[in-house]
Amino acid sequence: MSVTANLLHCFGLKGDVQDNIWYFDDNIAVFPVGDNVVVYDVVRKTQKFINGGAIGGTVEGGTSEPLEGITAMCISPNKRYVAVAEKGTTQAFVSIYDLFTLRKKKVISTRDCGSKHFVCMNFSPDSKYLITQGAEPESGCFFWNWEKQPKPLAFFKPLPASAISQCSFHPNDNSVFCISGNGVFKLYRYIDNNLKLLPGSASSALALAKRDQTQQCLCHAWVAEERIVVGTEGGDLLLFESTGEFKVVLPQSPQDNNSINSIVSYSKGFICGGSAGNIMMYEKTDDKDYYRRTRTIPLISLSVQVAPNPSAGPSLSAGSVHSMAISPSEEHLLVTTTRNQIFALTIPSVLEADTAKPSTGLTRDDTLPISPSGFEYLTTSFHSSSVYGLDVCVRKPLVATCSSDKTVRLWNYKTNSLELVKSFPEDVYAVSMHPSGFHLLIGFSDKLRLMNILMKDLAKVTDFDIRSCREVRFSHGGQFFAAVNGTIVHIFNTYTFENMGNLRGHNGKVKSVFWSPDDLRLVTCGLDGAVYEWLLKDFKRISENVQKTCLYSSAVCLEDSHTIYATGSDKKLKELVDGEVTNSFLSSVSIEQLVLSHSGKILFAGTEKGCIRCYKFPLTGEYQEYLCHSGAVARLRISIDDNYLFSTGEDGSFFMIEIKSKDVKARKVTENQLYADLDQMLIPRSDIEEKNLALDKLKYKFDELSMHHEYQIKLKEMNYVEKMKEMKENFSHQLDQWKIKYESLTTEKADAESESQNKIKEQVEKHKRKIQDIENKYQQQIVEEVERYQMLSKSKEELQALYQQNLSLIQNKHEKAIGETKEAFDQRQKEGQAKIEATRKEIEEARSEFDETKQQKQDYEEKLSAERQQVLRLRGENNLMSKKFHSLNKDIEDLKEQIQTLQDDRKQQDNRNQHLALKKEIKDRDDTLGDKEKRIFELKKRNQELEKFKFVLDYTIKELKKQIEPLNSEITDLKDQIKEMDAELERYHKNSGSLDLTIRDLRLKNEAILKETAAQKKRAVAAESECKRIRSDLHDTMSLIQEPNALKERMKELYRTHVDIQIQEAVIQSDIQLEYNRQREYLEKSVTSLKKQLNKESEKHKADSNKIMQENIALINEINALRRELKSLKQSSKDKELVFITRRDVSSSPDATQAKNLSRAPSSRMSMSARERGEKVSGEEELRMIEMQREEIKRLRKRIIELEAVRSTPHSRPLTRGDPTRNTTDFASG
Repeated sequence: MSVTANLLHCFGLKGDVQDNIWYFDDNIAVFPVGDNVVVYDVVRKTQKFINGGAIGGTVEGGTSEPLEGITAMCISPNKRYVAVAEKGTTQAFVSIYDLFTLRKKKVISTRDCGSKHFVCMNFSPDSKYLITQGAEPESGCFFWNWEKQPKPLAFFKPLPASAISQCSFHPNDNSVFCISGNGVFKLYRYIDNNLKLLPGSASSALALAKRDQTQQCLCHAWVAEERIVVGTEGGDLLLFESTGEFKVVLPQSPQDNNSINSIVSYSKGFICGGSAGNIMMYEKTDDKDYYRRTRTIPLISLSVQVAPNPSAGPSLSAGSVHSMAISPSEEHLLVTTTRNQIFALTIPSVLEADTAKPSTGLTRDDTLPISPSGFEYLTTSFHSSSVYGLDVCVRKPLVATCSSDKTVRLWNYKTNSLELVKSFPEDVYAVSMHPSGFHLLIGFSDKLRLMNILMKDLAKVTDFDIRSCREVRFSHGGQFFAAVNGTIVHIFNTYTFENMGNLRGHNGKVKSVFWSPDDLRLVTCGLDGAVYEWLLKDFKRISENVQKTCLYSSAVCLEDSHTIYATGSDKKLKELVDGEVTNSFLSSVSIEQLVLSHSGKILFAGTEKGCIRCYKFPLTGEYQEYLCHSGAVARLRISIDDNYLFSTGEDGSFFMIEIKSKDVKARKVTENQLYADLDQMLIPRSDIEEKNLALDKLKYKFDELSMHHEYQIKLKEMNYVEKMKEMKENFSHQLDQWKIKYESLTTEKADAESESQNKIKEQVEKHKRKIQDIENKYQQQIVEEVERYQMLSKSKEELQALYQQNLSLIQNKHEKAIGETKEAFDQRQKEGQAKIEATRKEIEEARSEFDETKQQKQDYEEKLSAERQQVLRLRGENNLMSKKFHSLNKDIEDLKEQIQTLQDDRKQQDNRNQHLALKKEIKDRDDTLGDKEKRIFELKKRNQELEKFKFVLDYTIKELKKQIEPLNSEITDLKDQIKEMDAELERYHKNSGSLDLTIRDLRLKNEAILKETAAQKKRAVAAESECKRIRSDLHDTMSLIQEPNALKERMKELYRTHVDIQIQEAVIQSDIQLEYNRQREYLEKSVTSLKKQLNKESEKHKADSNKIMQENIALINEINALRRELKSLKQSSKDKELVFITRRDVSSSPDATQAKNLSRAPSSRMSMSARERGEKVSGEEELRMIEMQREEIKRLRKRIIELEAVRSTPHSRPLTRGDPTRNTTDFASG
């Protein structure tokens, strides 16, 4: 079949499932709807489905049986699996699904349950075990290892059988779990394939019995590792220990006879909810036994959330709390109610609202605040009971539903949202939507009402006097509608409200009305077993089929109006052509509803079990079945484009199903054409007038506010201009003050620099003295340690010599023992070879005897052949010699028998010989194995003694480490002090270097300025002397003013003298200037190079000093390590001396003890030799370590001497620490 249907979205909740809401992660919720488990993404608003097992489950023995719906569910703590319990006809089933792949992982069931379903279940903390609780009357509790075994590990049945409401595992112990119920609260532990009651559970039962009446324990939660909170039917919160011992009734329990139905724990305490519809949050106080109620949050009503319009109808209560779930981050809380609603609460927003706003009321005792409700619907509100009415709009993506909860709802199947909800005081039985999407027909208990669909409400148009109308349908064009009134079908005009005619003929209630595609015919069926086809032109029947034994529930017809498909109580799908049954297909269950696609190629059927079947044309009885509802399908409808199927059921759920078909051609209608009226809606004129008045008022307010705003802006601009002037004046005044302060600070800075230089010099000298003292101190300590090391090495050599002597003695003894064992083994080997040779000889003799018998056999056979030839030749004398021949034959047979017996005896003899040889070999090998096992046992004993000795040595090593730890802490403190001093010294060096550089720059600039002023002075003196000479010569020439020729000659002479000199001086002056500039550039370059060299030298000196300091620290660490090694060597030498002394005492004991220990000699020798070899190896390693340490000490001493020599050289001192005058002289020389 090429038609596929996929569940797209659903609205509803299966409210009779225990713990019917869970969090997969912070953004994904899991809850049951119908026969499916929905995985809902809160952020993306998408749903995924896990189909239940209502089609069938496999029982023990391999047979399958139908299942009857989900009864309980839970999610594993690792958020990987979800367990779904389903009711069977003979036993209960649990299906476990993978939440990542949504595939079934395992199914577990048992016949020992005694009930058809499980009421509750829970996973262990590591998700490997599962506990399930059966329903009454037997209430069996089962403990499963669901991953490995299909059968329970253990189970018990409480006596007397009680209604258990909840079971849960200890949060940290896989073997402890708790059950609670009607007067029951018990804790069990799984031990050795049995469930044993904890001792404290008996005291808890007595505590419950002592109260005024038997407590109905409805729920419980593990609030901590050592506490359990139990909620009762009377509103008490009981606190128990993890052992089951009753502790106390919490003082702030509700105790208002409102039951507590659910408890969830979180990090601060726990949250509980009950039949009053309130959520109460409790937090832990300083006292471990008590919890304090911090806030009470009421649930919202349905009309407040969806239809805030006062005309939306009476407010519907949200119902009492059924189950709760808290997200892993503890930021969100989900609550399900008994009215099949799911609410979501953001916990941080409630806490912020409590701190920001005053409380809206007080609780019963007027001491605890009631917080404003922060609840919202998780998706939207659902129907709380059976949905009996359903219809689809043609021009808009809208679906209308009505329910026995007295509400009518409009859904948008493109956005998967609820557009409108309206509640009524009367019962609502049927609903039909006009193709335009603007009108709605609703059947009430006393009338049929036509209503307009407005933006946020339904407005009444007119009423029709039809009581309890349970079936009403608009025609495809929308100009007519048919309404059922008992056994009569009324036809009305939609726009004139005129009754066009009545269809009479049914003797029972009409259950279905179906319009033909051309709106000219109408098909009806009823409980009287009749299916009628009516012609609306004259309101007469044109075909009929009556079967009084069948109560018809639904009928549809094809486009040709001749073929009708009907179904009823006889569980048959019938095909009627012109009133005659042409085909009928028997079904295993009753079919309640039929719907035909607009293309006429697909038929959908809804069954009493909640499944939807898809039949493809031509009908053959084959179908595909899809799981949807947990109750009977109440209504089926299909969209105008045949892409969506809608289903409602008696369980209160509403399913949207996507249809994909390859055989049926798609309707050539675009979405824009199909939903052209989507944005159009009806609005009352009064609403438009109110909005226009509100707009006029807002415009007037806007104009006033804009004028006021402009005036305020102008005033602010004026104020800002005045403030700017004031700020400028203040700024100029402050600038003058800051200049004065700057000058004073520069003088203070110069004074501070001189003081800091003096202090730095003092600190450097102190540091040098301290370093010298430390070096002297550690040098003396090194010498003392070296002397101690030499003494220890001498004692070690003595101990090693003693060890070698003892080792040689033990080796000699060991070699003697090995020689003795080798001789004994050789002797045994020779004896075994002799025995083998004897057996070989016997075998050869037996073979010779066998050859002799074989030869005799051949001789007898030759004689027999000769006799046979003679018999042939003497055949004529056969009668005479017959007697002799028979006797010879008998002799021959006897001889053959003797030969056969001899051969059998020979074979038996050979087998006996082989058996004896194998027995001897097995016995010898058993003896050798026994010796080796004895040897291994003795070696194991010796190994245990060595392990004891090792434990003593480990203890001594730990004690030595404890003694070393305080010394290490002192060394680290000293290292930190040295690092701090080095850092401080580096800071001083940096400051002094920067100050020296600035001083040098200033001095160079000052010298350059002085040289320039001296040169200018020289030039001025030379110019003044030249002027004096010119004046005197001019004065002399003025005396010759009366003599022109003499004056001319005198002027020529003056020109030659003064002008030539000036030109010559100008040339000389330019060369001097060039030489001066060249010298100045050279000096500046030399100054910069010297500065760089100075920086490099200072950095090198710092690196050298840091390196020396690090090497000193490394030397100190090595010295400390040598100390520790010397101490360990001393301790080990003492231990060795004790061992040798004990050995000597043992070896010098009396002969009786030696004789007693002779039996253990081989094993003891072997263990001693192994131990001596280990000691020898450890001694050689210690010698190598000592030699390496001596060489390292020598190398470090040489390095210290080299570094001291480097430090003592004068060129290694940085220039920054020298005399500043030295720098200037160096520059001058450069």
